[in-house]
Amino acid sequence: MKERLTHSRIACLRTCFRKHFWAYEQRIRPVRDAQPLRLGSAYHQGLARLARGESIEAVIQATHDAYATPPPWVQTPDEITAWRVEEETVGALLVGYEWRWRNDNWVTVCVESIFDVPLTNPDTQAPSRTFTLAGKIDRVVEASGKAWAIESKTTRSDIATTGEFCRKLRMDSQCSIYYRASNADGLIYDMTRKPLIAPKNLTQADSAVFVSTGEYYGVSFTVENDQGRIKVNGISAVVTPGAKSGTYAIHETPAMFAARLLGDIYERPDYYYNRLEVPRLQSDLDEFLYDAWHYASMIRENRRANRWPRNTAACLSFGRCPYFDLCADGYESSDSLPERFVRVDDPNVELLNGEE
Repeated sequence: MKERLTHSRIACLRTCFRKHFWAYEQRIRPVRDAQPLRLGSAYHQGLARLARGESIEAVIQATHDAYATPPPWVQTPDEITAWRVEEETVGALLVGYEWRWRNDNWVTVCVESIFDVPLTNPDTQAPSRTFTLAGKIDRVVEASGKAWAIESKTTRSDIATTGEFCRKLRMDSQCSIYYRASNADGLIYDMTRKPLIAPKNLTQADSAVFVSTGEYYGVSFTVENDQGRIKVNGISAVVTPGAKSGTYAIHETPAMFAARLLGDIYERPDYYYNRLEVPRLQSDLDEFLYDAWHYASMIRENRRANRWPRNTAACLSFGRCPYFDLCADGYESSDSLPERFVRVDDPNVELLNGEE
């Protein structure tokens, strides 16, 4: 059976050959998902449910169920609060997405369709004996008399159509893979911007109003006040005493933060959501095929040489590499696997988890 060459695998190889070795050759993955990947995966699963026709209420309930039990590494009060903030963030983004696009008139044809297509030599057109090109198309819809492949993506980047993130799509390899694999008439990039805001302290005046009315950004909360010890919907809030007796500032609970986030989404939806048709010329697809064939050749060459060079410039770029300790501590493949890692059966877990 041929191996799958996915967009995620190519991106991993481009970042660092040694990282690719750990993830795809040794099939070693960290037990703990990084927060951005975890949030994106949870949001992606919610979008898939919406695309299948589930109500927004059912999707939000499924999201809360998925976050009901924190993983073992979430233990301290701060970690538990961060976990709940993440849960509420996913929920608010899903509610905003459904509201923003509820009148798009898309008719869903299929959801999360996995594909395998031949990886061909761009010079001879002969198929690779080792690899296929694989991936998962998030959604195919019919709209305006055409079939469209939909790629959903979350990012912290500016998603304005004229911004650099959207301009980069002109060269994006994932879009080219989907054009090659899909029988659709075109591809639409469905973008959601992750919030840059975070839970904050209310002013003392706003705290007093909130305790008095229970209203916050149009949402009603049950507020209990026991001599300055505040509970919001039964959850103890962090309170900072003021200089004067009886005054205090309340720190937003996760649910309060979600109310403010959703208010921000309703006020400026184009900041958080954008859709863009991504064109592809034949010359773009040809260039992509040369790139993909080249990356496949690099994997085969590194295997033959049994050498996987490290890119130390990537160790701490965009966060800490999950395999940093393996490299820094001199881990050998024959050693016992550290407990914070697992060995997976299928190295293309992105196709199973909706991350591709």
